Amino acid sequence: MTAPDPSPERDEINELLRQLEAEKAGAKYWRDAARHRQGLLDEIKGRTSVRAVLSIERRATPLRRRIRTSADAARSTLGMLLVAAEAVPHRRALSERQSAIDALTSALEPPEPLREKTTVVVVGTADLPGWATALRSEQTTVHTASTPAEVSGVLEGTGDEAELVCIVDSDVEPLTPGWLARLALSMRGAGAAAATAVMVHPRRPLKSATPHDLLVRSAGYHVDESAGAPHVKALLAAADPTTVTDDTVALAGGGLFLVDRVALVAAGGYRPHGSCDVAAIDMSLRLAAQGGVIVRSGPTLAVDHRPTIPSDRTGRLLFDEGSRNWSDLLDRHGPALMHLTPRGTSAKASFWLTVAAPNRKVADRWGDWHLAQALARAMADLGHRAAVGTQAELDEPARKAADVHLVLRGLASSPRSSGQHNVIWVISHPEDLDSAECDEADLVLVASPLFATHLRTSTATPVEVLLQATDTDRFRPATDHARRHDLIVVAKSRDVMRPMVADAIAAGLRPSIHGSGWDGLVDPDLLVTDHVANEDLPALYAGAGVVLNDHWDTMRTWGFLSNRIFDALACGTPVLSDPAPGLQETFGDLVPTWNDPEELRRAVERSLTMDRSAFAQRARAWIEANHSMAHRAVELVDFLVTHGLIDEYTRRSRPRNAR
Repeated sequence: MTAPDPSPERDEINELLRQLEAEKAGAKYWRDAARHRQGLLDEIKGRTSVRAVLSIERRATPLRRRIRTSADAARSTLGMLLVAAEAVPHRRALSERQSAIDALTSALEPPEPLREKTTVVVVGTADLPGWATALRSEQTTVHTASTPAEVSGVLEGTGDEAELVCIVDSDVEPLTPGWLARLALSMRGAGAAAATAVMVHPRRPLKSATPHDLLVRSAGYHVDESAGAPHVKALLAAADPTTVTDDTVALAGGGLFLVDRVALVAAGGYRPHGSCDVAAIDMSLRLAAQGGVIVRSGPTLAVDHRPTIPSDRTGRLLFDEGSRNWSDLLDRHGPALMHLTPRGTSAKASFWLTVAAPNRKVADRWGDWHLAQALARAMADLGHRAAVGTQAELDEPARKAADVHLVLRGLASSPRSSGQHNVIWVISHPEDLDSAECDEADLVLVASPLFATHLRTSTATPVEVLLQATDTDRFRPATDHARRHDLIVVAKSRDVMRPMVADAIAAGLRPSIHGSGWDGLVDPDLLVTDHVANEDLPALYAGAGVVLNDHWDTMRTWGFLSNRIFDALACGTPVLSDPAPGLQETFGDLVPTWNDPEELRRAVERSLTMDRSAFAQRARAWIEANHSMAHRAVELVDFLVTHGLIDEYTRRSRPRNAR
């Protein structure tokens, strides 16, 4: 963070900065403690009895691994056999299919000669196949690249003379005479940036045959959606290749395509990726972002000898969606792919909210999980798709495909994806945030005006204030008005005596305590339960006479107001709190504060004897008018509009610059 400013008028901020550095030192202490515990664990593992158990475990591990490998191989073999069995009834039709293809390719009129200078790159081989050698002419140069990573180097080495660039996988065999000129003609006629051929399944040996042999493998690609994630699928898969006509397509596959060199350079060039298909999809999306159109040349057929995905018996999928290639593509282009789905073409911006909870098994015990769920519901009420995920779900395709990744920043940071708008909402633990994390975001939201002011001095990323809030549909006054406890505390102790409990006891009060870690710190008779399920909180707050609140030191120092204040006031219940910056500005006189036990005792007495009905109406009205989650959803969208991340009128996401 920024070094302290020595000027007198900055004394208060400097003191806060010193406290923040102290909190960071405290965080380092706990990291060191974790390393110490790991050392103790290693020592335990070194004991004789433990070593014996671990030895058995190590010996069993290779056997389990071999069993899993054998099972996977058996499943793969079984899948191939099932596909081959399905292909048997179709074997008689193969001759007819072959004859139809031959008749089509031989009946086509020769295309006009290729006008444009063209560079052809055959990928995956060092030796040119015969069909590639035959292309060489004054207009056409042919090169090889062993991997997709070498293609960009080959293109750079050819200079700027070529007007068109053709990329062909070495396992693809063009069938149609004059195929290169036909692709160029299709591009020229449609004013397109790129053209792709129709890929046909080969006639395979019986043991590896499929029902799709000599039918269309792909005629370009489109994007479908399920469970909030995109899936790239072949157009016209298993169709008769002789019936395919020219048309525009969303995406070109990497088997064979032709692209205008000027358009390619304007879109950022050909980028090396793990496969030709990933590179082609990446290129297609960048061309589309520049307004480029991709066409399919119907009569241009090519046999695609590349293996299909074993798990995809339909033959429609372009990618193994468990592969690193697919994951990397989603990182770069997840939202852009979703925008090509039928629903994505007109939908408002979509959101994925990530919380610090490690996984869904324990998420219910994390307050930020429920805060995020409430915000997601409010976003849905505005017409946006919004989902909530934990740290364990950061690699989920649906997360990478959302337009906006909103991280509720508490105890854990989250990686960014270059294809998304990345937004951080700092709701707690400011001591754990650094400027580098903020610099990588597109927008930083902070639940504290004081910390937002400080943060603006340490990052170039825009910083806005977005306070915490409550779900007013869930947190509301009780209907039976029965008071279950006069004074309640709903908080963990973290094994220290919190000020609100210490002062209450010193004042002679008997708070009913709900939360863990209080054993040995207070009279056991004060303990009601060590955990309150979130669904039970509204009734607990609504049935209390007074709710006590305090803040952890860093939260109080930097003005991060506790979420329980918003929740309890929405229930119409009085709240007493320790002083914190921004408390009066946010709640006016609704939340009295105390500084010592006697002040606390008097404040509790006043709260218990005042007109509860009048207070409840006033508190509820204030929260509904200013601090509902519906308000925060509107504010969030407005901030995204202000900073150019979504469109003001359509509320659709504005695409990130091609990267």
